[in-house]
Amino acid sequence: MHLATGFLVALLAVSPAIAVAQTPLTTRPVASGLTRPLFVTAPPGDFGRIFVLQQSGQIRIVKGGILLPTPFLDIGPLVDSAGERGLLGAAFHPDYLANGFFWVDYTDLGGDTVLARYRVDPTHPDLADPASAQVLGKIPQPFSNHKGGWIGFSPVDGHLYVATGDGGSSYDPLGNAQSVHSLLGKMLRLDASLGSAPPFYAAPVTNPFVGFDGLDEIWAIGLRNPWRPSFDRWTGDLWIADVGQDTREEVSFQSAAITFARDYGWPCMEGFLCTPFPGGCVCNDPGLAYPILDYPTHGPEGHCSVTGGYVYRGPAIPDLQGSYFYADFCSGFIASLRYDGAQIVEHVDRTAELDPPGPMSIGSISSFGEDANGEIYVCDIVDGEVFQIVPASIEYPGIHSFGTGTPGCDGPLEMGANMQPNIGSSGFKLTCSNAPAASTGWTFVTDAPDPPGSDPFGLGVVLHVDLLATTQLYSFAMQSNDFGFGQTLVPLPYAPAAVGIEIYVQTIWAFSACAPSPFGLASSNGLAVQFLPP
Repeated sequence: MHLATGFLVALLAVSPAIAVAQTPLTTRPVASGLTRPLFVTAPPGDFGRIFVLQQSGQIRIVKGGILLPTPFLDIGPLVDSAGERGLLGAAFHPDYLANGFFWVDYTDLGGDTVLARYRVDPTHPDLADPASAQVLGKIPQPFSNHKGGWIGFSPVDGHLYVATGDGGSSYDPLGNAQSVHSLLGKMLRLDASLGSAPPFYAAPVTNPFVGFDGLDEIWAIGLRNPWRPSFDRWTGDLWIADVGQDTREEVSFQSAAITFARDYGWPCMEGFLCTPFPGGCVCNDPGLAYPILDYPTHGPEGHCSVTGGYVYRGPAIPDLQGSYFYADFCSGFIASLRYDGAQIVEHVDRTAELDPPGPMSIGSISSFGEDANGEIYVCDIVDGEVFQIVPASIEYPGIHSFGTGTPGCDGPLEMGANMQPNIGSSGFKLTCSNAPAASTGWTFVTDAPDPPGSDPFGLGVVLHVDLLATTQLYSFAMQSNDFGFGQTLVPLPYAPAAVGIEIYVQTIWAFSACAPSPFGLASSNGLAVQFLPP
């Protein structure tokens, strides 16, 4: 067994050469009315939906900004969801859109961890086939806590990684985390090729204990309760947030280039500190893999449980690229950092910045999540809400807003986009906020703007696109969610001849009698969109 050499990094070691991302951020709600949401994910290439796990055993779909009433999957009768148990993880096959396979990690009614594979209903893309379940394995759990539960596919080797807690209780009394004969307290690595016979997986021959003393499935040891690890979708680097016992919460980093076993040091170390219970390893052993940061738990700030997040790789906020987000469950802080492989070069407290506008708030952060574009979401388990991290400004290169429309019941309707309009972008969306909740508006597109303040139809609404032009125009529906945020996906084909062409866009919504126009209509600002090179 080869062990990685750890490197101690000060929590706030910041290089002055690296500038903090300057785009102002905020959050917007994308779903509410959920029952204890624990995770957000999406199949690769599926830009129109996100999937939200509920602790009680359901996977819900948010589609077009609307939370669908029927769960994608409901295994509630199989799941013990008390305390730290429940439906804890889900991962879609990298080629899910072709084969329909996905995996879940849950706690069964006997308190044990189950890893199972399911398949989408071949007749309905928004429903899974509950009869398709194939159990890959069951891990006996000696106590009721420390389940881990995250699962995810590496973008580098294509294998399925499974994070397990040490089995629970205090200071790993059964010595699971350091035992190479236990699957608890580990990062496991499985070849989850679509086999038709049990156990529906194999241990990759490059796993560190294949051919040696130890269980073949093990990839790394010495974890306590890894809560929401993640892969950097660009680099394949693995980030592991591990919940502390009494003194420290920690975040570790494993480069995708590392191909040998790592020992993360639990239970002889908690963060950078020694514990009173060595449990099979030696504190400050240079062979241990040390975290890149730790912070105090149970201190005056009220910290208690780290929640791991993601490295931002979405298109909407270019200067945020490479920033890793994490949070604390009890105190509710959210922070981001950048890591250059040797030290933290940027560390930013984002708590106030990401407090959503209006009366809503984010607390009890159970998880972050990622959609197919790489945009990041935050789950509030207590309030049953999911928020998306977005730029506070609606304008990007190639896009500018002009004029003001006719306000609706909640003020001006603000139209924007989620990214700059590069040709070939499959995830480009037009957006509109302050619309009527859970309703349909109409978005009009033309190649000419109207004179400011025109009302050619006498509808009592200000129009900024030339609806009377003889040139061709088109329109499409935009659906708003329960918070009055509308969006619609507009894939931009790869058409080099379109670079430099500018179009003009506006959305009109029907309100109740509170809208100022005689017909109860309201209009957004105008949006000029100039197509950019890929």
